[in-house]
Amino acid sequence: MPSLLTKRVIRSGGPYPGLIISPKIGWRGGNNARAIGIRKTSHRWFLLFYVAVFSFGGALSGGPIQAEESRMPALVRMGYSAKILSDVDLRDAQVAMDMLTVELNRIITGSKVSTKCIIFQDTTSMIEAINQQGIDMLTLTTLDYLRMKNRLYMDPFFVAANQIKDGQQRLLIVRKDRGINKVTQLKDRIVNGPSRLRDEISLMWLDTLLAREEIPERAKFFQQVREVHKASQAVLPVFFSQVDSALVKRSSFEMISALNPQLKEDLTILANSKSLLGDVFCVHKNLDESIKRALIEKAPKLHESPSGKQLFTLLQVDRIIPFQPSYLDNLVELEKEHRALPAGMVDRK
Repeated sequence: MPSLLTKRVIRSGGPYPGLIISPKIGWRGGNNARAIGIRKTSHRWFLLFYVAVFSFGGALSGGPIQAEESRMPALVRMGYSAKILSDVDLRDAQVAMDMLTVELNRIITGSKVSTKCIIFQDTTSMIEAINQQGIDMLTLTTLDYLRMKNRLYMDPFFVAANQIKDGQQRLLIVRKDRGINKVTQLKDRIVNGPSRLRDEISLMWLDTLLAREEIPERAKFFQQVREVHKASQAVLPVFFSQVDSALVKRSSFEMISALNPQLKEDLTILANSKSLLGDVFCVHKNLDESIKRALIEKAPKLHESPSGKQLFTLLQVDRIIPFQPSYLDNLVELEKEHRALPAGMVDRK
């Protein structure tokens, strides 16, 4: 039976050639989806964040939000970096976009509002769309935000609370009974980790970790850095002694361990990074002020409602909190250290 995601997906050759546009509410995982690297994952908050804000904002306010000083737009355009969508489970995307369309009509204007999902495959088309106000909201990786913030005509609004403090530490996991106590003991061993497209930050941290030990680039030091698409695919083979180590986010490791407490009995953290912020939700500077006020007012309260709690559990999010520039400090420090590494000690592929 065809999936309900069987909707039109258009590869744009128009004003933003480096993107894929869904003019309605759905998109499916055929060749088009694979072209931008969409895969299954349990990490979903970046896509469904919009659903949380708009679906439960109306429930908290008791009805549609009224425009106060300006006219509500007839179209809400939501942009996503393809780097973020490389992890999305298409079934969750279907639910997210269906819910979003229904709730946008009711909560934002109380009448019918069109929506458009724009998926950017490169930063050039993303910046062009922003400059021409071709999108209203954008979720992108923190690393891309950091590199592009001076060219983005957008304001960072929110991050997930569990991405602050220790939640987004990167961990190097090994089995306790393997007798591996130092990073240098991983020479010629197999490490499971994310691809550069999926999580460049993790690989940057791994490069700096090796460099501090004066270890050659990871491609020469490890027997293999095996790319996986989900944290469970990284951790469980270590647990079953199939590979030697795994590179994962602490939040993902905690979630997997909650489902199988034996993991923490048998696995140990060989090394960990400082907290490195995850994805950033941004809003165009020219977006209708009434929508901005609604976001600021409703998003931090979503976890207080039963429905919000239920959805946040699905998203692996504690709550939504306002963005603070200081959240970027550790990533700024990491990128600076990584840029300074000698070329012979870093795998820059």
